[in-house]
Amino acid sequence: MRDLNALDPDFRSLLVIGAGAAGIAVATDAAMRGKRVVLLEANDAPMSLQSSVTKRYVGPFMYEWPWSFSGDQTYPPSDADVWQDFTGCPVFTSRVPLPASEFAQEMVDWLRQQVLSLGNLHVATGVKSLAGLCLKDYVLDFARAASSPSAGQNSIGRKPTLDISEMNWWAGKPAEVSLSPNYIVLAAGMGTENVSLPSHDGSGPTKGDPFMGVPFWKDDELQALADEGGRIVIIGGGDGALQDALRSLTRFNLPLEFVDEVFKDAVDRELLAAQRERLQAIEAQGRLMASWTLDARVWSALDEKCRAVALSLASEQSVRSAVLACFRQPQSSLEVTLLAKHGHFDKAYLLNRFVVHLLNCVFDHVATDRDRMFVRFMVKFEVAVTGVESFSSSNHIVHYQDVGAGRHEKLSANHVVVRFGVDKENAPGFQMIQLGSEDSGQRTTFSHIPLPFAV
Repeated sequence: MRDLNALDPDFRSLLVIGAGAAGIAVATDAAMRGKRVVLLEANDAPMSLQSSVTKRYVGPFMYEWPWSFSGDQTYPPSDADVWQDFTGCPVFTSRVPLPASEFAQEMVDWLRQQVLSLGNLHVATGVKSLAGLCLKDYVLDFARAASSPSAGQNSIGRKPTLDISEMNWWAGKPAEVSLSPNYIVLAAGMGTENVSLPSHDGSGPTKGDPFMGVPFWKDDELQALADEGGRIVIIGGGDGALQDALRSLTRFNLPLEFVDEVFKDAVDRELLAAQRERLQAIEAQGRLMASWTLDARVWSALDEKCRAVALSLASEQSVRSAVLACFRQPQSSLEVTLLAKHGHFDKAYLLNRFVVHLLNCVFDHVATDRDRMFVRFMVKFEVAVTGVESFSSSNHIVHYQDVGAGRHEKLSANHVVVRFGVDKENAPGFQMIQLGSEDSGQRTTFSHIPLPFAV
C-alpha cells in the first residue's frame, strides 16, 4: 500500500476480498492512508479459518529460525536497535507462539478498533458469492477493464461498479450503496486443501467414497492418538506433514519448542551455535533459489545440506539423548511413518525440515536398538500412495508404490494423516483472475519473493 499510494496520486478507494490476516493488514493500512476501503469476507466473521483452532500455533517470526530473533514473536518488533518504529500494523503481544484461535481473536479485536476509529473502513461478512459467480465475474470484468489499452491510472469511470447495498456489515456500514474501486486486492486465502485419497479394496483403487483426512486448520486428535500408541502413517512432504511428524513423535506442539528443549544445555547450545551460520546460509540460499526457479531440485539440495547439519549434530551423544528425552511416552509402542512422494521433502520452512532430519538421523544412530525402542520413526521417499483400505476408524491399510524399487507395498495404520497441501486449481486467486484456460509459462506471482522480516 505504501508504494501504491506513492505511485498513484489518484488512488482513492480499494476493495479487499478476504478478511484473514493478510486482508485485514492491507485493508487497515490503506484506510490509515485515507483511502475508502471495503473488506469482504465469505464466512460469518473475520479470521474464521483459525478462530476455532487450538492445536496449531502461529507467530510472526517462529519460522525465521535460525535467526536469533525467531525466539521473540512480539510484533511490531520491540528492539529499536534492529527495527525501525512500526506503527499502524496488526499487533502480536506474546513473546511465544500462540494457538491459532488466540491469534485470531487478537486480530479481530484489533480490526474492530480500527473500524471504529477510522470511519473509512467497512467490513462485510457472509458474502457467500465470494466463491460464486457474481463476485468472480465482477473481478474478471474489473481485471479486463484495468488491463485494456485505453485504461490508465485515472480510469475509475471505465471500471465496473459493485453493488454493496445488500451486504451484511460486520462493522462500519457505509452510507454509499455502491463501490467503484481503483484497485482490488485478492486475499481470499489458500483455497481448498487436498486431504483425500482413493478408497482401496486390496486389489486396487475403487470408485467408492474417498478416504478423507482432517484439514490442517481443524483441530485433530493426532497427539491424543499418539499417546495411546499404535501405528500412524503421515502422507506428504511439505510443512503440514513435517509438523505432524513432530507432533506425533514428541510431546511438543511446535518445532521451535522442540529445538529450544533439545539445545537447552550449554554444551548442546554451543554445538548448535557452531552450525548456526551454516544453517543461515542454507536458509538464505534456499529462499533466493526458490524465488528464481520452479525447479524441484532446489528442495533436494536443501535436504542434502540440512541433513548434513542434522547428521553432524546427531553424532553427539548429548544431542541424541536430548532428542530421545523429547519423545512421547505412549501407553503402548508407537510407530510413525512419513511417506514422501519425491526423493526429498517439498517446499517447507527450514525449521520443519531440520527438525525432521534431526529426528531421522537420531533414529539412524540408534538403529541397532530400534526393535527395543518404544517409539519408532521411519521416512520413506519416492512413494506413490494409491489408496487407503479402511476396515474401521482405527484400522487401515495404506497401499503405495515404491517408485525406486518398482513394487507395490502396504502399511497397516491405526491413524492416517493426509497432507497434500492446497489444490492449486481451487485457489481463489487463480479462479478469479485467470483470463485464459492455459497455464502461463511465466511466473505471474510475487508469492515466492522473499519478504522483509517486518513490514
